[in-house]
Amino acid sequence: MSDAVVEVRKTDGDRVYVRRIIGRTFRPPIFASETHVVRVGDPNEERWLERSVSEEEWGRGKLVFDFSV
Repeated sequence: MSDAVVEVRKTDGDRVYVRRIIGRTFRPPIFASETHVVRVGDPNEERWLERSVSEEEWGRGKLVFDFSV
């Protein structure tokens, strides 16, 4: 998905930030060492994928959100 909206939240639901990216890749900054929930999608089409990312997973590689299924 190109030009998706990326939302990062704490596990308690508090929103850290939301950004619309340009293109297909984005490295979301994290400001606290804790588990976060990353939600990616298109609000106009109501298509969203979401996953919880632990502190250990940040910086370990790519998070892939596959909208082809």
